[in-house]
Amino acid sequence: MPTMVWSKERIIQKIYWAVDHYGHFNPQQYSQIASVLQKLNSAEVFEILYTVLTNVDRPATRFADQQFAGRLLLDLEPMCTLELTDAIQGLLKCYNLSIEQVPWYFAQQYGKQVVLEILEKLRTELTCKQQQQSIEKWEWWLQACKD
Repeated sequence: MPTMVWSKERIIQKIYWAVDHYGHFNPQQYSQIASVLQKLNSAEVFEILYTVLTNVDRPATRFADQQFAGRLLLDLEPMCTLELTDAIQGLLKCYNLSIEQVPWYFAQQYGKQVVLEILEKLRTELTCKQQQQSIEKWEWWLQACKD
């Protein structure tokens, strides 16, 4: 039997389908998607999960989408393919304040202090209230991280 080819778009749609059909989190769907992602290179995995995390076109499911992708990000540890400050700034615009996995992932990859320094820099540059709230929440979540 031929192996199914999983394109980036197909995997993204599968994540959305899992969230839409099972609500916040379904362990079986999570395991299946994680298994597919583990077969891809790290850059593709990051790109797929970052796309889900920054999608503003699904406001009703943003929390569940970000929770699902955030768990995968933290568990699979793909390498961030963007410049770190740009990656964090892109997330702050649409970040759900309840998703601890995203700041934890960046602390795990780059160190808590590096992430905190970037947040401090962004605090002075960004004026949007949503982004400021996101920075405060990231800092709060990062308190739980080990250095």
